[in-house]
Amino acid sequence: MTGKGKKLLPKYDRPFEISAKLSPVTYRLRLLASYKLHPVVNIAHLQPYHSSPPEFGERS
Repeated sequence: MTGKGKKLLPKYDRPFEISAKLSPVTYRLRLLASYKLHPVVNIAHLQPYHSSPPEFGERS
């Protein structure tokens, strides 16, 4: 068996900047060049970004 099963992979990767709102339910993301993803996504696939409280410091 090689690689990881789909269930074991992380569901979300990192916060991405929204570059444009195309409709009430679709957004264009500013992705890194190394990502091979389509930049237009449905709002159902997005989560809000919450920064870390200062007492926890920066998380990586």
